[in-house]
Amino acid sequence: MKKLLLFLFVTNFSLQAQVILTEDCESLTVGNVGTDFTGVTAGQSNWYTRTLAVANGNANYQVAAIGAPYGNVIKITGFNGANVTNPTVATTNSRFMYKDISSDWNFRDAGNDITEVEYDFFTGPATTSSNIMRVALYDGATNVATSKVLAGFIITMSNLTVRGLGHYDPVANGGTGTVGAFSFTLASNGATPPVFSDLTLQPSTWYKLGFSYNYTTGEMKFKGAGITVNTIPGAAAGTAVNNLTLIATTGGTAALPNAASAIGTFDNIIVKATSTDTLLATNSVAPLSNIFEISPNPASTSLTIVSKEIKITNIEMTDINGRIVRKIEFGNVDEIELNIADLSSGVYMLKITSDTGFSTKKIIKN
Repeated sequence: MKKLLLFLFVTNFSLQAQVILTEDCESLTVGNVGTDFTGVTAGQSNWYTRTLAVANGNANYQVAAIGAPYGNVIKITGFNGANVTNPTVATTNSRFMYKDISSDWNFRDAGNDITEVEYDFFTGPATTSSNIMRVALYDGATNVATSKVLAGFIITMSNLTVRGLGHYDPVANGGTGTVGAFSFTLASNGATPPVFSDLTLQPSTWYKLGFSYNYTTGEMKFKGAGITVNTIPGAAAGTAVNNLTLIATTGGTAALPNAASAIGTFDNIIVKATSTDTLLATNSVAPLSNIFEISPNPASTSLTIVSKEIKITNIEMTDINGRIVRKIEFGNVDEIELNIADLSSGVYMLKITSDTGFSTKKIIKN
């Protein structure tokens, strides 16, 4: 009976959501992501890299091995120095890493008009760098002034504030200004009327973040890291998705140069096309911390999962293609032994749900 229920669940998932892009970095070779930082020739796994700040060139886009449970990750180093006067997308010293997903998006199933992006981000130690780390969906090349940012996140490294980003009409929403790219505060105190504020992340902490863009309505959604303002009306309805881009913006200006570089660390990137909101599965997601201990990792036959503070209610394990290979519910336990002897060798994502949220960990099966 349990096997039948699991089969039905997997079938339902595959009909509702399509994986367009997945990057857990384990198939990438440690070292430079690309061989060309002009954005002309694709690098590893068809990622393109581009910058006009040529210092260190390809070394600014690295695949690094940081050990279990994350294994390989992507690290992008921002520019330290003065940006050009009146920078444009074609002249900025920011650093871009992007992948074209337009073909898979164009051939998505009918009705799957919501594009969802989820990824893990490591904030790193405290820094004075004014670099800003951005992950966003665009409708065209990022070095073209007419390209729209459809939805995304920006994290300012000096104070670790996180904001939403997207194409927006301020007039239609009671404000002033021209339709274009805007950033949004994502925290509210819940009062009437609400008081909005920036959301500050903790240093040296992994967070899982998710955002989505609705092709039919233009609506943007943002989830993760304590975000309480989840939905923003967008102004890009009917605009096709072209690429996913990771950016380390300069942050400094010609008059006030950025005095230090920061490193953005990214992992477990996934882009899905779906017909309904499945983003992170919840509106409130705790940061990826050390609440759970998993051992051994890598593992061959079984995993032991121990919760230090909270009770585990269920687990879900997926392969790199998003297929569910384990889904088990528990009655609020603090220790689990999970048999994985029958699974093929490779990388899996283990989602551990508790009564206060969930965390996702990368598991390597030998």
